[in-house]
Amino acid sequence: MKGLLVIFLLSFNVFLQAQKKTVSNLSVTKAPVALIKITFNNLTDSTICNVIDVFDNKKILFTGFAKNNTIIINGSIIGATLAAVNFPTLNKEFVLFLDLNQQYEVTGSIASPIVSKSIRHKEYEAYVAKFTPLFTALQNLNAAYTANPTKKDSLIELFNVVNDKIQAGIDNFLTENKNSSVSAFLLLQTYTLAAPDMLKTRFETLGKAATLSAFGAKVASMFMAASAGKIGTQQPDFTANDVAGNPIKLSSFRGKYVLLDFWASWCRPCRMENPSVVAAFNKFKNKNFTILSVSLDNPDQKQAWIDAIATDGLTWPNVSDLQGWGSPIAQLYSVRGIPANFLIDPKGNLLESNLRGPALEAALAKYIKPAKKKTIKKRVK
Repeated sequence: MKGLLVIFLLSFNVFLQAQKKTVSNLSVTKAPVALIKITFNNLTDSTICNVIDVFDNKKILFTGFAKNNTIIINGSIIGATLAAVNFPTLNKEFVLFLDLNQQYEVTGSIASPIVSKSIRHKEYEAYVAKFTPLFTALQNLNAAYTANPTKKDSLIELFNVVNDKIQAGIDNFLTENKNSSVSAFLLLQTYTLAAPDMLKTRFETLGKAATLSAFGAKVASMFMAASAGKIGTQQPDFTANDVAGNPIKLSSFRGKYVLLDFWASWCRPCRMENPSVVAAFNKFKNKNFTILSVSLDNPDQKQAWIDAIATDGLTWPNVSDLQGWGSPIAQLYSVRGIPANFLIDPKGNLLESNLRGPALEAALAKYIKPAKKKTIKKRVK
């Protein structure tokens, strides 16, 4: 089931905090979550069950104990979130889409749970069934490109075919679930696959129940952000320390094409994407191009960050303030999911963003042209 979480989430985001939050004029308030009742056969009395918020640093929301094959949990949450229902002594877990004013009755088994009563979780199951095969197809295409970059053109065509299916699926899902927080969740998971203005357009088709949900508030904050990340605009400067503690400024690379790349050592999708980034760097590094990687590792993960740089062969400048999702740099650029990147031109203006797999190399080839050879005219005596 842990593997399924990686597939279900295109980006590992921290969307919720442990207190009331306000994003612009949208507020997310604490409200009671309905009863969670789990009934499995042969569940030993006192077996521990933790309900863990996937998006809040794996914070334990609730803890329950089995009695007579049943675990009953009551509690409160801030808003919609994805939760891992974990049984630590059994080393097993399954997923619930938690939302306000929902009830969850779970039967079957930990490996194959059957969730009833919650309409929201049923909508989440529909999301998983519709999009997981398509997300997996994109991952396979990225792996194929990493293994054989010479097939770039054909792989881009296949990528576009799959992405077209995803875009059509998004529109159909939103039409069928206008008032569901799962629709807002879907927008957050797929926004890097569509044109930047499409996020707002789609969001505005949703009903209030979706737009005012916790996920809806996060979507709203993304397109309310300032110029950072806007195509054609000057990108804001920042300074951060490299692994040796030396300060590096984004503007110090002015005059070069720069890929501003956000990642983390703990982010599996980022680590899977790194071979493509390394390949692009090696191809264009001598053509007025460099990369500045910003890690969203946490304060206790400096060595893991350093080790990941070495393991993945990231030989370009790497910086981090080691504040995880609290990084001011990530907030400045409205980074809600990783991997995320921004291709900046020599004047500091944004060209494109969220280039993955073969799309990154294609973009670099489009903008970075070979230097024109100077012709020397011979003097006529």
